[in-house]
Amino acid sequence: MDDYKDFSELISLLGERPVSAQVLEAHREMKSAHLADVRARLSRMVLTNYDQFVRSIAKIQSMSMFLSETKQLARQTRMMIVGADEAIILNSTEILKKFRRKKKLMKVLDIIEKLTEMQAVEKEVQNCLQNKDYRKVYINIIDTNI
Repeated sequence: MDDYKDFSELISLLGERPVSAQVLEAHREMKSAHLADVRARLSRMVLTNYDQFVRSIAKIQSMSMFLSETKQLARQTRMMIVGADEAIILNSTEILKKFRRKKKLMKVLDIIEKLTEMQAVEKEVQNCLQNKDYRKVYINIIDTNI
């Protein structure tokens, strides 16, 4: 399309005059100067924005690294949570086992205390019987809540 525009420009520039090498050379030089101007502006724009381009690329790379580190951290955290869950389950079952054992031992201790109390009462009753203090035997038996 630009070629057609350039050609129509050339035709209108020439009008009805015959085309000479000098006219064509002048037109080519004008177009070359315009092209050089466009190239210079384009180069300035690229150079002006080059720092921004480099910064943007650096940001993209740092964001990529940050996302990779975040992904790795999330993976490690998930593994730690799984480990903590397993530890909680193991500890809770261990606590439950110890609680049940404690309950059983408390029952055994209660039985031992009652047996000890019965032995003490039996000794007291034996002493009272030897001393023929039947009233005290009766009181010891009544006071015992075994």
